[in-house]
Amino acid sequence: MKFIKYMFTLIIIIGISVLLMAVRPTEEDFVEWYVERNHTNLGSFFDEAFELVVKARTETQDYLIFSVFKVDGKDYYVGICNHIFGQSSVEQVRNTLEELVDQALSATEDKGN
Repeated sequence: MKFIKYMFTLIIIIGISVLLMAVRPTEEDFVEWYVERNHTNLGSFFDEAFELVVKARTETQDYLIFSVFKVDGKDYYVGICNHIFGQSSVEQVRNTLEELVDQALSATEDKGN
């Protein structure tokens, strides 16, 4: 009887573990969440450019049942069960947008020369 109880418990633990692994957020999920939460309100072109910048600057560490996302090595977010936890940094968004504008200006200056 104890053997059946242990097997049943083991099956439930394995089932929950598989479920948690299946619903772990990916880097694409994080980027979409981050951009949606910090959209620029400047139009779709800037939002798409912002999405590319965030994707390029995001490091992801995947574990079995959760993921850790690091933006520019400063802001950490944890994703588990299709949810992302962490506080969005308005300063980080501002810095990213400023760098994007600076890169665009330098690219147009280079083409002018």
